[in-house]
Amino acid sequence: MQSPWRAHIRHRTTCGLKRVYLVSIIGVCLLLVVAIVPPVILTRPRSSTNPTVQWSDITTSRGDHLPDFSYCGYHASEIPLPSDQSQPVTILNPQAGDQTARIQRALNATAAAGGGVVALSSGTFAVSPGLNIPSGVVLRGAGLGLTLLTLSQLEEVPLITIGRNPGTVHPSTVANVVDQFIPIGASQLTVDNSTAFQAGQAVFVQRQVTAEWVRANGMDDLVLDGASETWIAVRRAILLGRS
Repeated sequence: MQSPWRAHIRHRTTCGLKRVYLVSIIGVCLLLVVAIVPPVILTRPRSSTNPTVQWSDITTSRGDHLPDFSYCGYHASEIPLPSDQSQPVTILNPQAGDQTARIQRALNATAAAGGGVVALSSGTFAVSPGLNIPSGVVLRGAGLGLTLLTLSQLEEVPLITIGRNPGTVHPSTVANVVDQFIPIGASQLTVDNSTAFQAGQAVFVQRQVTAEWVRANGMDDLVLDGASETWIAVRRAILLGRS
């Protein structure tokens, strides 16, 4: 018959070791971890330079470059917008009907007077593409969500242009672009006839618009007020030489 004392001793052991010994071993291991790990972490070699990425060198397998938008903004975003607090202000309140011609008259009159501000008050202004903001004139609203512009019709011309209005361009030379693919950010292209072009001549490039490209952009099923709308008409890419 086993004595109660021997049963008590067996109950106080774990994995063949007395628990008091096991606790001592665990404590020593923890002390070693605390003493060794921090110096190891501090002595690990660290990179003295931060890795940099040259965005202009990033290209796809087809030669596409990341577009450079660093020049966008007033004076390439290098200087802040000038204050208009001291300039004369013409305030326009919303009226019924298309307001494009009315807003343009106010912009032109402000430019002819030497510059200033045309301020659209709170409300909704129905406009159509073709507004031009002359140099020296500011067109502003009453604040975020307060002045709304609604398009009465969709066209391929810009809704608003800034600066000198170029008017209608009359090309003196037209050539077809023959490249099958032109990468994003490309600075060169090939035309079928370059004899009429001159160095330094201003040109406009109209990209090729195919039905497949329109579908790929998800713009082939536009609907406005229940009627189908056209985004951009399908056409070939051409190069226009401005006269």
